[in-house]
Amino acid sequence: MQELEDILKTYETIDLNAMEEVKLLDRTDTKYVFSRKDLPALLSNIQSHYKLLEINGNLIANYRTVYYDTANLDLYLLHHHGANNRYKVRHRTYADTQTGFLELKFTTNKGRTVKERIKQQEAKPSWSAEAGKFLSTHLPFNPNLLQISMGVNYRRITLVAKNAQERLTIDTNLELLYGAIHQKIPNLVIAEVKQARRMKTPVLSYFKKTGISSESLSKYCLAVNTMRPEIKKNNFIEKLNSLNKLIYDTIPHASANF
Repeated sequence: MQELEDILKTYETIDLNAMEEVKLLDRTDTKYVFSRKDLPALLSNIQSHYKLLEINGNLIANYRTVYYDTANLDLYLLHHHGANNRYKVRHRTYADTQTGFLELKFTTNKGRTVKERIKQQEAKPSWSAEAGKFLSTHLPFNPNLLQISMGVNYRRITLVAKNAQERLTIDTNLELLYGAIHQKIPNLVIAEVKQARRMKTPVLSYFKKTGISSESLSKYCLAVNTMRPEIKKNNFIEKLNSLNKLIYDTIPHASANF
């Protein structure tokens, strides 16, 4: 951890106000999954091309996310079946600023991600009038069918490209929550490259050079697969086996329970 902090201190930083210029609420997303031991090399190699988001003196932010789904996990199953148009409904708390948002993500059949959100301080089991109206406007089904499904906490490093409309988020220290059951996956890193349009950039070049391939991985689906072993996961088996190998290879005594 100290090595990571030392590398991050070498970055030029930006604040939340500067982040407003790169919201990228309509964008392309490309994810990469790798071992935490490979993270310092990544951060060192791309340092000159990116700025680091700093919040209240913190270089790594703490996120708490609550996901909503139907009783039958219909939103999860859309992901599982590879549906082209699919939705994700979540509440995200930015712990370092004590702010929260109800968020809706829509992945289109063109491979773009569109995100809408409204301020809401806490995750709630039912919708306020404002939240219900917001969700009804954007969802093709009744939002009252949704209920709290899973929680995922993690720490996030956010980088912003100096010369492109691009952000890179790096999530570490994942903790999955299902009711009172918690499971930590400390050695897995999920990086996501977010761009206004697809383009070649330093971080993508680094991933290509080092052989880290893109991987379609939803933290929500990971949580469902891990915490709900009885749920259908046929289409994710190969991916889960790959993740399990990654975790076991880096933490010999880890138990991912996939």
